[in-house]
Amino acid sequence: VDPPHYLRCVICTDVMRKPMSLPCGHSFCATCCQQSLDRKAECPCCRKEVTHAPHPNISLCQAMDEQLVHCSFGPRRKDFTAAPVFEIASQGCTAVVKRADLPSHEKDCPFRWVVCGLMDTQTDEKCRVVCRQNELAEHLRQCDFALAPCPNEGCDEQVSIRSIDKHKEQCLFETVQCPNPGCSEFLLRTNVRAHQEQCPFRVVNCPFHKYGCTAQGSVTFIEDHLNTATNDHLMLLFSMLEYQQQRHLQEKRISCPKKRFKCIINNFVRLVKKQVIDVDLDYSWKLKIWPNGEDKRHKGYVSIRLFSREASRTFKVEGPYTLRIVNHMDSQRSIVKMTEATSREWADSVRGWGFPAFAKVEDVLNPEIGFLKDDKLVVEVEVLVSSALEIVEYHGEAD
Repeated sequence: VDPPHYLRCVICTDVMRKPMSLPCGHSFCATCCQQSLDRKAECPCCRKEVTHAPHPNISLCQAMDEQLVHCSFGPRRKDFTAAPVFEIASQGCTAVVKRADLPSHEKDCPFRWVVCGLMDTQTDEKCRVVCRQNELAEHLRQCDFALAPCPNEGCDEQVSIRSIDKHKEQCLFETVQCPNPGCSEFLLRTNVRAHQEQCPFRVVNCPFHKYGCTAQGSVTFIEDHLNTATNDHLMLLFSMLEYQQQRHLQEKRISCPKKRFKCIINNFVRLVKKQVIDVDLDYSWKLKIWPNGEDKRHKGYVSIRLFSREASRTFKVEGPYTLRIVNHMDSQRSIVKMTEATSREWADSVRGWGFPAFAKVEDVLNPEIGFLKDDKLVVEVEVLVSSALEIVEYHGEAD
């Protein structure tokens, strides 16, 4: 509805928004008034100087609230002239209401613009179609984001129409072919796993796989393989049996108790010139003593090392050990060297456990210190083996 001229702002020529009055009595839009005063402090109509701030024109505000206006979702202004022309929008709202009632009307207007907003159940993408509120129901009936039941019998899921195919790629009630090569069975996806466990075309290992056979194939292939590879499988079994027997014997040969040895080296003064003294402790251990050092770097020292007598094999022994040269005059002055724990992989090239500079030769030979009694040197050995493992490699022959 065309408003009366006194409701129009002379600056913007439109209906006043938040009318403000100057002391001279003229009124303008709040924004237009402030912008004009910012440029020059005078009334835009009468050019009178403005010395006081403008104030809201309550009477005009009330008059504007009573003014009849078209719903913004209906007629739209086509031309601004002395006699404005309005064009009625197609399917638009034709309601004419008081300006004060316009917000509440437009909030529930059936011609207001809305966004569909339905969400794809597979991708979370939303429909962005914009339509009028009274057209939304029709759009929802055609929207490919709308939900529809899965076409597979037994599936209760509701899926976006546009994603039905993607859903069927995972649907447990979709009919699919067994994935095993050669199998032509069709069944529900939910039953595939149970079927594969019994499928004659499933890929399995030969029952003798744990003994070294590498054959692999379908159940029917393995059945034929078992009929043709009997001799090979017997050889694998014999090899494994032999390996287990050897391992059992090896475990029996290596014991793990605490052992103590006392070695009395007679005629030690004469033996100082000897390069090395070998002492067999038992079937598992032996002691080597170098009276004047095991090499040039340790010349002048007594070197002592503990060795395994299983030097031809490779095995690991764990546990602390103690080596002691006994002082006959004062046991407190005995030379003791020990480890809290040790772990070593023994082989024939290993130099054993021990100390290359155990004691000075001059101290051992000095009769006043007390290591020699009647030209005898006493060396005590204590071994506490916590575990012993012989390492044997087994190489089974495959088909």
